[in-house]
Amino acid sequence: MLYGNIIFSAGAILIAAATTVRSYNFMIAGVIVQSLGDIATQVAQYKVFSSWFAPSNGFASTLGLELGIGRIGSFVGKATANIIAKKSGDFMWVYCKSSCSYMVGL
Repeated sequence: MLYGNIIFSAGAILIAAATTVRSYNFMIAGVIVQSLGDIATQVAQYKVFSSWFAPSNGFASTLGLELGIGRIGSFVGKATANIIAKKSGDFMWVYCKSSCSYMVGL
């Protein structure tokens, strides 16, 4: 799970760096790296969940709760992106702030 988080963080940093140099291709590469880290983290989380909860004893509920919280976080991030961009004057800060907040959360 740690390696997935490190790869995800590296992808977030690449995306933030791509916004500073205004390179769309660089941003796509960062999104791909971030996606690979996200997949690795999710697989590790699901393996942990399956060892903690049997399929009939809360496994599906745990996955549903985890996915629901992720969707709420995604919604909040998208809802505040324009506000952050307008207040800071540049859309680059949306990605920089999200990368920094993720790194602090580790």
